[in-house]
Amino acid sequence: MSPDRSKLVTALGAFTFVLHSHLPYARLAGRWPHGEEWIHEAASETYVPLLSTLYDLKEEGIHFKLTIGITPILGEQLADDTVLFNFVEYLDAKIKAAKSDVELYADADEGEAPSAVDADGNLTENAKHLHYLASWYQDFYQGIKDAFIN
Repeated sequence: MSPDRSKLVTALGAFTFVLHSHLPYARLAGRWPHGEEWIHEAASETYVPLLSTLYDLKEEGIHFKLTIGITPILGEQLADDTVLFNFVEYLDAKIKAAKSDVELYADADEGEAPSAVDADGNLTENAKHLHYLASWYQDFYQGIKDAFIN
């Protein structure tokens, strides 16, 4: 008869999951590559998705524990009305660009989109994939905007 392994494990310490975040002061510092878009990228690709995931876990009744450290400089920028207004404009621009690419590659299945047909007249996977990626990003940024506004 094998021993009950659950009784063999003893606590050796504790584990803390800490997320730390910092960005330099970039409020109204212009645009890409070293301007306020740093904040917008971090918000759209990290902060909003993380908060959405945490809200989803809570709705599913899953208890979680984590620590999030935000530096005062970042906290000030994330609470700034101008940064928040510009963030929505940033998301709108990303959605518009993705929508433009969706339309550009919409005819990939018919072989009419740019780079959609090779020298032999065959559809390329490149155009189909570009259409897929554009659709994915359009949905992604629209989802981020919806989560942020609501």
